[in-house]
Amino acid sequence: MTGKEVLPAMPDLCFSTPSVAGRLTTQIDVALADKGLFLTALAWMAMILAMMPPLLAGPLLHVWRRSFSRRRPRAVCAFVVAYLLVWIAAGTMLVPAAIVLNAWSQTVALAPILPALLIALVWQVTPSKQWFLNSCHGRPPLAAYGKQADLDVFRFGVARGLSCAATCWAFMLVVLVSGGVGHWAVMAATMILALLERKRGPQPATWFNGIRLAV
Repeated sequence: MTGKEVLPAMPDLCFSTPSVAGRLTTQIDVALADKGLFLTALAWMAMILAMMPPLLAGPLLHVWRRSFSRRRPRAVCAFVVAYLLVWIAAGTMLVPAAIVLNAWSQTVALAPILPALLIALVWQVTPSKQWFLNSCHGRPPLAAYGKQADLDVFRFGVARGLSCAATCWAFMLVVLVSGGVGHWAVMAATMILALLERKRGPQPATWFNGIRLAV
């Protein structure tokens, strides 16, 4: 294990102090000095924008069909903005979590993707994972006129963002701590997994149901 770990699409982050707390502080300081909060957030959003469009086809089609033609661009924009706001909030938790996981992994000479995968696999088999996944299939009624129509679409975007974030957070953590060429393979695998899960449709929220995917 080297003295340097790289978060994908994030600044290079170096460790120099022996304790986890010290390494975490150093890593944050280096990240801020290198690219700053804005570019770090921009990198997170770039990853979200690259991975999420295939998952939004159904919800966006629902918004499109439930909106009058003159309101469709406005409705789609409201939905997407609401959805992205949720993922921005999720990033404020997942990015620091990935930094901490990288720091801890160095103290035990372990590749950070291994504990991240363990976390993801444990979450995958829980009833809670299936419950949130089921909520990704919701298609709420949307008002056709006035402020209520705008509010309904925005709420739908927030609700879908929360469902997606709660469903995918663990594997997004795996993506964050993956590095090098393998990062792109992990991103692709995560997106395929998410698509297969949604293809299966709602299922009972029971233990181990989340590992059955599309079968």
